[in-house]
Amino acid sequence: MRETFYTAIGYLFMLAAIVFSFKLYKWHERAVIEANDHSMEPEYRNSSYPLDSSPQHVSDLKLDSAVAYYLPGSNTAYRIAWVVAKEGQHVVLTGGKVMVDGHPSQAKVLGFTVESPEFIVPRDCVFVVACAPEDDSLKYGPVPMRNIKGMLK
Repeated sequence: MRETFYTAIGYLFMLAAIVFSFKLYKWHERAVIEANDHSMEPEYRNSSYPLDSSPQHVSDLKLDSAVAYYLPGSNTAYRIAWVVAKEGQHVVLTGGKVMVDGHPSQAKVLGFTVESPEFIVPRDCVFVVACAPEDDSLKYGPVPMRNIKGMLK
């Protein structure tokens, strides 16, 4: 009986070590910007940047902060961009600017040619734009929170 108890305790410690190792791995997650990716220059150049843990809710994100997000239809390829609008905010793309609730976004976004009528960012989504727009919300539309990998520190 005593041996069974000690064996069970040993398995519990092994399980705890595995869970802790996984949490530690997730805690050290990083976003890597490859040399050919110029979408966030000059703020973020080709390097590796630490990520805060994956935000669970839109309210966990700050406007004009950089996030890593998975491209639609992919759970491996990701990009980095600025959060310019959150759920419920009114967005208009005009004259190479992102207007949020009637005011220009403070994100460091270079000029772009996309124009759009006013729309409201859907629930549990954010609108992200890179410094040099490419594979961001200008192409794919608002990004669901489930696609947010984490916030750059």
